[in-house]
Amino acid sequence: MPKIFKDVAQPINPKVAKFSLLGRANSGKSTLLNRLIGKNISIVSNKPQTTRQRILGIKTIDNFQLVLVDTPGVVAKLMTSVISRDVISAPWRALSEVDCILFTVDASSLLANKGKIEAGILSRQSSLTNLPAILVINKIDLISPEDLETVKQVANDLVVKYTNFDPDIIYISALLDTNIGDLYSAMKTKAIDKDWEFPSDVNSDMSDLQIVQDIIRAEFFNRLNGYIPYTLKQKNINWKLVPRYINPNTSSHSQSTPYTDNTIDNDLEKKTTSKSDQFHKNSQQVGSITENPTISDSSRSVDNSSGANYYRNKRENPNVLLIEQEILVPDNNIRKIVVGKGGSIVNAVVAASVPLIGKAIKKRIHLLIHVNVEKTKKH
Repeated sequence: MPKIFKDVAQPINPKVAKFSLLGRANSGKSTLLNRLIGKNISIVSNKPQTTRQRILGIKTIDNFQLVLVDTPGVVAKLMTSVISRDVISAPWRALSEVDCILFTVDASSLLANKGKIEAGILSRQSSLTNLPAILVINKIDLISPEDLETVKQVANDLVVKYTNFDPDIIYISALLDTNIGDLYSAMKTKAIDKDWEFPSDVNSDMSDLQIVQDIIRAEFFNRLNGYIPYTLKQKNINWKLVPRYINPNTSSHSQSTPYTDNTIDNDLEKKTTSKSDQFHKNSQQVGSITENPTISDSSRSVDNSSGANYYRNKRENPNVLLIEQEILVPDNNIRKIVVGKGGSIVNAVVAASVPLIGKAIKKRIHLLIHVNVEKTKKH
């Protein structure tokens, strides 16, 4: 569930504008959201449709609060067989909760298709709402100055055809921070007199659990090819503080990632969660990544992470957040691919995710990931 904020302190003359980031998959919407709010809260990947849920970001500048809603990109027809209906409809549902649209376009894509695909998306959008919109041409760093002139001609044609657009088109590189100041200025013109919904120091309403799951999913997307990462489902099975943590199941039937702290007294094993123990008993996992893992503590905790330096003194904060996630896959063949040879994929995901999670939620963590075949319901 998103975070809820009460009794938000208001500045003199508060102003608010709420935007939907609309565009094709891989147009750079997530990178733009992260750039605008100054923090990485949205998954960035070369693969399309890595954003699976609505993500809300907040940027507060003086008395202006700019609220941005990032949703999955508009889905191409060839992807509809592996993308859920909720993901496909999400960009259009988000239009009902915003004041303005940031229509984000990849400059290279606009150059290649002469705006035909973008025109199709805009036709659909205009049939649903006539919200004011700002045309944002992204990734201008990837095209030549000559090609940029062609892009500008195509973009101007879109603005003329769809009258809800501002006449001024913003050309940016979200990755390189090019012309982001111009975009802020354009966004401020859409603000209305309204009380802020969020404290000035908040940049997202995402819960810690949402952040954790997004980070894990991004790491799987970075390592899996084709349709496979789109078939994964995530389920949180454990989230609790423990004094120090030892893997509660080191049997040869565990698909847990090999993260055991061998410096901890084995009696602690009896003090961990009974929910986790019950999960292991009922798990349909087969095989083992490792029976007696010995990976060092530094590779899976955030004692030395730049985002959690204040956890270095274990006497001050001895607790560790145990996070246990189950990844559900359609069949055993995909499970083998997701786990990887000798557990290489799932262990790489854990090793990459732990410091990112620790920095994002500012906690010292232990992360366990299980990969199981999803049980089908019998009719």
